[in-house]
Amino acid sequence: MSPAWSLRIGSSRGGRDVLLTKPVLPAAGFLGYGRGYPGIFDPQALGAVVTRTTTLNPRTATASTVRTRGGFILPLPPSNPGLTAVLRQFGPGWVHSPVPAILSVHVDGPEEMAAIGRRLEAEPGLAGVELAVPMEIDAKWLANVAAALAEECDLPLLVRLPLPLHPELIPAAVEQGVAGLVVATPHRGRTGPSGLAGPVYGPATLPYTLDAVAQAADLAAGTPVFALGGIYAKEDAAACARAGAAAIQLDGLLMLDPAGAGRLAAELSAGWGEPTASA
Repeated sequence: MSPAWSLRIGSSRGGRDVLLTKPVLPAAGFLGYGRGYPGIFDPQALGAVVTRTTTLNPRTATASTVRTRGGFILPLPPSNPGLTAVLRQFGPGWVHSPVPAILSVHVDGPEEMAAIGRRLEAEPGLAGVELAVPMEIDAKWLANVAAALAEECDLPLLVRLPLPLHPELIPAAVEQGVAGLVVATPHRGRTGPSGLAGPVYGPATLPYTLDAVAQAADLAAGTPVFALGGIYAKEDAAACARAGAAAIQLDGLLMLDPAGAGRLAAELSAGWGEPTASA
């Protein structure tokens, strides 16, 4: 790929769209609300910033992060101050952001998504929305939630799918005209002492990501697929590209080595899908 890589994403049913000029995004929350790692990680190495997952009302999780031998578990939804506080504190900064801002949201159903959509329609700094899909839902739930956003707001919608549910949910997402599919949200895991349940992150998740991306690419009907999970090196990203990913989202690497994540993002911007010499 040449350095002129770009990807325009938008609903197949019309509305606004957003131009991504870099093939790397952070997974939701791994750069906070866009201010993470100042002086260490340059956000301009990214196609967009995907924010911390936010709920309509404030939420408090039992724990923020739990380390495991192979990675770590984060709660979903995470603790957050709620939509009103997030827009008040961070919305003005998104207007002047050097890269597009995509707000990650978690909802309990269509009513909450409609309420969020009404608030976001007039938010000038936002370029898109990413829905963090819960585990305990079905295709009808997803279709209703996506439709609820579209009725209130014309921002493009990315859908971040739970790993086991891709085959069931992707056709529903495509039918609703979503702008992109984020796969694979890592396996849901649970820790022993705290009982915290949520997505599991770490290098060992890459094989699941590659399998899910390949399946998703077959079902996506031209909708862009974003690979998420276990991507820690350029050869990992190249494998995702070969499996059918249009771009990637970085997760654990941003937390463990933000400077290294910045270097990887710069390398991928100069050669998306190209393996390293040793790969």
